[in-house]
Amino acid sequence: MNTNEVFPILDMINRERNKKNGIHLSGIGGYADQNNDYITDAWQIESLEIIRDAENEVDPHVISQVAIAYRNGASEMITLKRGLTPPIDSNLPDSDYINHILIREVVIETSYQLGTSVIQAKILRENDFGSIQRVELEYDDEHIQHSHTE
Repeated sequence: MNTNEVFPILDMINRERNKKNGIHLSGIGGYADQNNDYITDAWQIESLEIIRDAENEVDPHVISQVAIAYRNGASEMITLKRGLTPPIDSNLPDSDYINHILIREVVIETSYQLGTSVIQAKILRENDFGSIQRVELEYDDEHIQHSHTE
């Protein structure tokens, strides 16, 4: 999966989370609630830390996590789970990429005053490592499935 494939998945996760919470984004640095009242500064990013997987055999510079702190005291940890499990045979083409770089799951854990929320996006691919066929979202004990066709 290249970087361009990560952003639509994160966008889909955010849309589902916001739909569930009755929130729709209204621009950078704020959101509108169910009454369409604009709330500023609520989710402005205070700090962002990129955590790389130094132990990755193929590329020690790949991103494994992104930690975000917001001005309202909330924080998010976005974790990218990489590599096919179980790994494919190392004699197959692109086995290093598939076994060590390919993103197979995205987990977003949000902590805020009211508690913690975890969203897990499992990426299901054609033949386990081909094109994305479906993304399964699980959060707050709900299971949502999205299909992706190319």
